[in-house]
Amino acid sequence: MQDAKTLEANKQVVRRYKVGILNSRDVDALDEIVAADYLDHAAFPGQAPGLEGLKQRVKILFEALDPRWTIHDMVAERDIVVIRWSHTGTHRGEFLGVPATGKEFTFRGIDVYRVLAGKLAEHWNVVDALGFLQQVGGAPSPSPRAWGGRRRPTHTGCVKRLT
Repeated sequence: MQDAKTLEANKQVVRRYKVGILNSRDVDALDEIVAADYLDHAAFPGQAPGLEGLKQRVKILFEALDPRWTIHDMVAERDIVVIRWSHTGTHRGEFLGVPATGKEFTFRGIDVYRVLAGKLAEHWNVVDALGFLQQVGGAPSPSPRAWGGRRRPTHTGCVKRLT
C-alpha cells in the first residue's frame, strides 16, 4: 500500500510531465521523469519503444497540433495515476490522417500512468479522436436532428462532478 506522500509524489511526476514539460516543450527534461524502458500501450503507428519513442510522440504532437494541456482531474492509487485532460491547439500538420487545416480545436482524453521509482513507466489512454476530427473537418459532424434538434452534448455536460 502506498502512503499519501508517495501518492502525491506520483501525481507530481504526472503533473510535471503533462503541464510542465509538455507546455514548455522541454523534451530533454523527459530524461528526468521517464523510465528508459517506458511502455506506451497507446503508441502512435511507427512510434519507437521506450523513452525515445515518447520523445518522438511528443515532437509529433508539438509539430502537428501546437497543443497546450490542462489537467481537469487527477486520481492516484497504488502506483497508478489517472488524469482527465484537455488540450487546445491549432491543427498545423498532418495528424490522424488529416492534412493541416489551420483550425483551432480542443482535444479531450483520459490517461493512465504507472509511476515506478519516481518515473513514468507505462501509459494507456482513451481520447476523443472523433471529436477532434469533427472540429478540424476530418469527419462530418452529426446534424442537429441527430440530437433531437439540440446541440451535441460535451464531456462537461455529460458528467456530474462529485463533490
